[in-house]
Amino acid sequence: MANDPLSLDEPHEWAGVWWLPAYPDDRVPGVLRYEREKGLTLTLIGAFEDRQMSTLESGLVAVHEDSLDWSVIHGAADQLAITLLDCFPNGTHRKFGGQVQSPDKQTVVALTALVGVHADGNHDPVFCATEVSVEDLGTWAARSPFENGFIGAPGGRMDGSGSISAKPMEESSVDFDSTVYTLAHRRFAPSFDHRRGGTTGHIRDTTYVRIAPAEPCSLQDAISAARSIQDLVSLATHRAAGVNWLRLRLAGEERMPRVEVLYSPAVIGEAAGKAIDSRRVFFTCDDLAFEEVLLGGARSASVYCPR
Repeated sequence: MANDPLSLDEPHEWAGVWWLPAYPDDRVPGVLRYEREKGLTLTLIGAFEDRQMSTLESGLVAVHEDSLDWSVIHGAADQLAITLLDCFPNGTHRKFGGQVQSPDKQTVVALTALVGVHADGNHDPVFCATEVSVEDLGTWAARSPFENGFIGAPGGRMDGSGSISAKPMEESSVDFDSTVYTLAHRRFAPSFDHRRGGTTGHIRDTTYVRIAPAEPCSLQDAISAARSIQDLVSLATHRAAGVNWLRLRLAGEERMPRVEVLYSPAVIGEAAGKAIDSRRVFFTCDDLAFEEVLLGGARSASVYCPR
């Protein structure tokens, strides 16, 4: 769906133009690709200057062995502003003396992509909230919008009729150390998957945590906050909880536009994987309410959003 967060375990691609913030008029066309195993790769038709050069006393220019890297690259693709952070060249192909003149080619690797904003760097405090989904968060939350299904069985014989219903879920919020933590749900309208061999109906719900500090935070703060939720769920489930998606909201904007984050956390979640058996969870929100976990165990679980 168009408004779905960008899952870290699925491939994504954007074709557009890219430039260095210091040279906004020197734009180079290229394609940004994200893959779970390979991370972020920008393939340019053209190239940014990556050679380390210096002018000698004789007036000649010396080209050194080391290459340049770039802390920030900006882009525009699919009508979206994109920021690439911590970038370095992974291959530049220049040809001289060919039959005809043609563009150079360059491959750039980035550690992080912010889809939806042009930011100045990792420490740019422009975000007002972090939203994160990690594996088995729904099982740990121990609450579901789905009610018991109905199966039609008139006269004791099932006739193929039935229904599944979902209800809105109230959010649970707590204010800890000037930061509001909210356990929330993303609900999706029912949909149908029509296949040649049959039709399947879907109702989908995703549990996530929203973290809203009193003051705007940076990307590094947001990643630290997401990591703390990973640690909490990992502690509760006795297993490493991977990040499914990370989404930020811009500060100072009336509609608080969403910014998708593509990066490489310690563990990437498998959103389509089978959930852990609730009987194997050390504690859930049925045992210790979400508010109590944050207020009573926040320091021991390192649940915080540094500023």
